[in-house]
Amino acid sequence: MRGMSLFQRRYRSGERQELENRICQLELEKQEAQEAVTELKRQCELKSAYLSQISHEIRTQIDAINGLTKIMAEAAIDHPVVADNMQKISYACQAVQNVIRDVLDMTTVEVNQIKIRTEEFDLYELVVSIGEMYTQLCAQKQIRFVLSVDERIKKPVIGDPLRVSQILNNLLSNALKYTSENGTIELSAMPGKIKERNIYVRFFIRDTGCGIKKEQLEQIFTPHIQRSGKSESPMPGAGIGLPVTSRLVHLMKGAVEVESVYGEGSTFTVSLPFQRVETLHETESSGEEKETAQTVDFHGHRIMLVDDTVFNRDIVEELLRQTGLAVVCARDGRQAVELFTESEPDTYDLILMDIQMPVMNGYDALRAIRRSDHPQAKQIPVLAMTANAFAEDISESFAVGMTDHLTKPIHAEELYQILAKYMNEK
Repeated sequence: MRGMSLFQRRYRSGERQELENRICQLELEKQEAQEAVTELKRQCELKSAYLSQISHEIRTQIDAINGLTKIMAEAAIDHPVVADNMQKISYACQAVQNVIRDVLDMTTVEVNQIKIRTEEFDLYELVVSIGEMYTQLCAQKQIRFVLSVDERIKKPVIGDPLRVSQILNNLLSNALKYTSENGTIELSAMPGKIKERNIYVRFFIRDTGCGIKKEQLEQIFTPHIQRSGKSESPMPGAGIGLPVTSRLVHLMKGAVEVESVYGEGSTFTVSLPFQRVETLHETESSGEEKETAQTVDFHGHRIMLVDDTVFNRDIVEELLRQTGLAVVCARDGRQAVELFTESEPDTYDLILMDIQMPVMNGYDALRAIRRSDHPQAKQIPVLAMTANAFAEDISESFAVGMTDHLTKPIHAEELYQILAKYMNEK
């Protein structure tokens, strides 16, 4: 009995030791897993920071190209061939912007960082403006473009106009890419069901292009799955537009479907919910044409333009001077603060502020301006004018006190429109 008892004690001791060893092993594996997660997060942050920097550099250069194109187009108004070439350059810039945007959005999709904004906007006008752009693009490729927008959506809604535009642009550029000469592309929008305060709007993008094989239909919303073959489209894709589109649609609590017959064409159907605006009102800009240097007059106003890149500063300054504005330039945030704090009251009506600058960045400059004793310190509109285009960049701009956020590349019409808004408020 004594021997049996000793055997049992040794067996139990060995079992306990094995259990303790297993616990130590599990704790070690847990620690290694936590370290792996920490490293993965660090790599994601580095990747995001790197892409943000790359985005800033590319957008800065595209901004310069867009600006020069706009200036040359204005100067070449009596030279149709030159003006036409300038327009083609503008379309090429738009194509590059679309690719950059898709790459950045695919990255933010991977880490679930895409943010959906909510604001009141004119959905009818948005769809019409997109249709007008593709009418021109299709004409260059001798493709018939048909736009059909139901007038029942001629009411303001609440949603994310930037993402709606991105979804439609992705699908239309894809249709343009795979539709040959003498083909047809159609964009239509109509109201669907109404549920409580929401209205569902259905968008149809149809084309008579090459279509999609049945076995590929389930893969088209997977990143980097793209048909082989060359395309003459002025708006090439990177194989990620459709995955981004699918993700955006689902983030907006909508649905996207595709039907296609190989060799005959495809139809994409997107259904998106929008909140109805209870008290309808017409905005001052409703029905008006886009602002141009000829339609705005800012004589008698002076603004400060802050940008460390001489090339970009010169281009934006020229665009501003075409409207009659007096422009004072600063090369960095510190000089901007000095110019503002040493100025007489009402010297400046507005400040356009770059963000990434040497000596003092735009955020620090804004904080210094707001903290100063200048009579306009708290009221003067300060607009971020930057290539920082991520959703978190825009949020940060407003968080530090920017009045508004302009993302480079800067389009002249957008610049004039936002300036008119704040000039009219004075």
